[in-house]
This record gives sequence, C-alpha cells and structure tokens, in this order.
Amino acid sequence: MILTDDITTSYADEAILAADVGNSRIKFFDGEHFASISDRKQTEDGIMDFVCNRSTELVVYSSVNFIAEKILLDTLYRAKIRAVNVEPLLACETSIDFSGVSGMGIDRKLGLLAAIQDFKPPFITIDFGTCITINIVNEAGKCLGGSILPGLLTQARALVQFTAKLPRINIDFDFAQYGADTATAMNSGIINITMKGLDAHICDLQHTLFPNSKVSVILTGGISEFADKFAFSFGHTIDKNLVIKGIRRIGLKNFKQP
Repeated sequence: MILTDDITTSYADEAILAADVGNSRIKFFDGEHFASISDRKQTEDGIMDFVCNRSTELVVYSSVNFIAEKILLDTLYRAKIRAVNVEPLLACETSIDFSGVSGMGIDRKLGLLAAIQDFKPPFITIDFGTCITINIVNEAGKCLGGSILPGLLTQARALVQFTAKLPRINIDFDFAQYGADTATAMNSGIINITMKGLDAHICDLQHTLFPNSKVSVILTGGISEFADKFAFSFGHTIDKNLVIKGIRRIGLKNFKQP
C-alpha cells in the first residue's frame, strides 16, 4: 500500500521525484531532468520509463486532473513507489500569506512559493497553460489573488467547438498582425489581442498596486518561452518549470534525509 500521509520517513535527494499532473500533461522533475507526457495512451508507459526505471522511492505530486492522477497513482502502486500529495504540506508553508484568498488553485500557489525563493516581493507570476493565470504577491509577502483567462490553445479549440465552419489551428508564434485567410486571422486575433491585453493589464497592476516598488514578473508554463516572442512593455524573467520546482522544493523540505 502506498502511504500518502506519513512524513516520518526520509529519503535521499535522488530518490525524491516531483510530478505535476495538469489538464493536458503530466510533468516530472528529479532535480536535474524534466520529462513530460501528454499522450493519454502512452501515459502509463511514460510513467514507468521515467519514474520506475531509476532510483525513485518517493513521488511528491500535485494534481488538477483526477483521471490522469488515478493513472499515476495506480502505476506507482504497482511499482511499489510511495506517492504523497503536496497539497496538505502547503499548510506548513509560511513564506507567503494566502489568508486573503479563497479557492486558489494549488498550481498557482506552488508557482508563487517557488518564485519567492528567487525573487523578493512584490512580484507577479504569469502561468501560460490551459488557462493563463496571473498571480500577485505584495511587498509584505501576502497573496492578493489575480486573474484567470483561457489559454491560447483553449481559445483556438473553443472557436472550433462553438462554431460550424472555423478550422482547427495550431498556435503559431511567428504571427502576423492580421490575416488574409481564416486560419491566419484566428491565430492573429488570439495572440495579438490576448498578449496586448495581458501587457496592458500587467502594466496597470504595476502602476496601481506598486507605484513606488520594483515588481518582478515571472513567465512560466509550457509556452512561456514562445510567449516571450511578443514584445511586452514590462520587464520579465522566464522559468517555464516554476510549478514543478515548487513541488520538489516542498518535497525535499519535508522528506529529504538530514
């Protein structure tokens, strides 16, 4: 049986693996290497290849996807590898005050907890995933909340789902200002309007919330490197693996051998 609530056992650094179970993929991080599995048919084999064929004894994970989480836990159970959900461990984290927000997703919290290890508040994280989330921490280390909007690919899929004739497209970051054909026009509209709106929103937050402070902005998530092709008017840093780094940091804090 895989224990999920015992924090009395400790492990070597290399035996602790972090897993981030997202809406579209499962990501893994062992402290040096990252892996990502997105094909549902290959999920179980991918878990076995990356997790079980190494010295892994403990997987500390976060999940926003129940189906993929079940596949992960079932696979780890068969491999006799312990799994621990990181969410209950967040209650012991005091570096950021989350008392003023409710219902905030664990992925958003983990990104902020990872960011505060390298950035002095105030700071803002922008996570480019299935949703784009904007997350704000003030000078005192208190989380103010943020904003949520559909991710770029989510917008593209919604146009197909809710219309009769618009085509399925892949987001192309070598985008045009406008399109002379339907697919290019969709791509242009999604990227230009989302990114320009995001740019204006972040600048407004900096001006209204922190008029006298330097605010760090960190872009994260799978497409954060591509999003950087857009000429944002605010300074920023890219760390596309912020959330899973936060998971592993908490895992090491609670389970690493002294």
